[in-house]
Amino acid sequence: MNIVIEGNTERINATFILLPGVVTNINDAALGVKESLAAVNGVVGSFDGTFLNTSAAVHAGTESIMGIIALLSPAVRTIMNIFPSKKKT
Repeated sequence: MNIVIEGNTERINATFILLPGVVTNINDAALGVKESLAAVNGVVGSFDGTFLNTSAAVHAGTESIMGIIALLSPAVRTIMNIFPSKKKT
């Protein structure tokens, strides 16, 4: 084993010199991925919240319109019965 180490001392030393930089680069890359995922998660959460709020508003508006129509329908029928349309013969 000593012979293998002695024959590769320069390469081993170069590896140990480069190793901290490689670890730092891997750490920076992992941090970048983590930040990117957090940003994507924020965008998805924002879209989800906006979509749900819009959907709820449309649903509430539709319910309001349907309520108005339900209230006006009998009134319109009553008016139409009071003032029948004149048919041309």
